[in-house]
Amino acid sequence: MVKSTLLKSFSGKFETLMQLAGMLQPVVMYNLPTDYVAKLQSEIQKMTTDDVKKLAQKYIQPEKFVYVIVGDMTTQFDKLKDLGLGEPILLDKEGKLTK
Repeated sequence: MVKSTLLKSFSGKFETLMQLAGMLQPVVMYNLPTDYVAKLQSEIQKMTTDDVKKLAQKYIQPEKFVYVIVGDMTTQFDKLKDLGLGEPILLDKEGKLTK
């Protein structure tokens, strides 16, 4: 289903001049081949669930995640400790450490 959604979304990226320019921007910016979009679609079509799992295992490293949670400190801060994601750190609205 995800593969189908990705592939079908490509057609919408060429509907307006601005969308076309946005789609071509990485081609120009990174000196990609002119058939980059076609090759990308082909690669997506060939991908299997196992391929995606291997990529996720290679590149997604949860131990390096940083979670940013915004909310009411009085009702939520202590609950964060129970999630097992490490000790929560409280920052003020400027991003400075508070006590």
